[in-house]
Amino acid sequence: MDFITYKNKMKDKYKVYFDIEKNSDIFNTFDMVAKSNIKNEKFFLTKKSVIYSYENNEVCLIKYTKEIDEVCLDEFICSIKENMDKATVQDENHMSTVFTGILVTDKNDNIQLHNKIKKFKYYQSYCLGLRGWSEIRLILITLRDGKVICSKKAKKIKSFYEP
Repeated sequence: MDFITYKNKMKDKYKVYFDIEKNSDIFNTFDMVAKSNIKNEKFFLTKKSVIYSYENNEVCLIKYTKEIDEVCLDEFICSIKENMDKATVQDENHMSTVFTGILVTDKNDNIQLHNKIKKFKYYQSYCLGLRGWSEIRLILITLRDGKVICSKKAKKIKSFYEP
């Protein structure tokens, strides 16, 4: 499978629940950006009398590279971390924003890189958690052999990204 086929497959999967941004102002270095925003409200009698409200967001970032090494992975992670605050709306209704970084490559057999991705963990709370939190999930996909390497937080969505 080549990257264009995989990208089109992911567009079809995302289009049900996500908005796909063609020209993202914040994440302009990625090949595809998909965003989801879920708002939950509890109200009393009428919709005007809201008791509480909260939002859960997800941002999926897909980037393709032919070859990957630790420097490339670190740059990928840094580009997500640098733009997290810009992409997260930290208001009283924000509960969570999850950033899923999907790095797609043709072939990779670097065991050290796989272990680094499996051990990866990043969590950030805003205003001691009163304004919500953000986390990063990492996924590495090798197209030639169909491998999906993911961090601990991304294990539950691993099957969704299989080529």
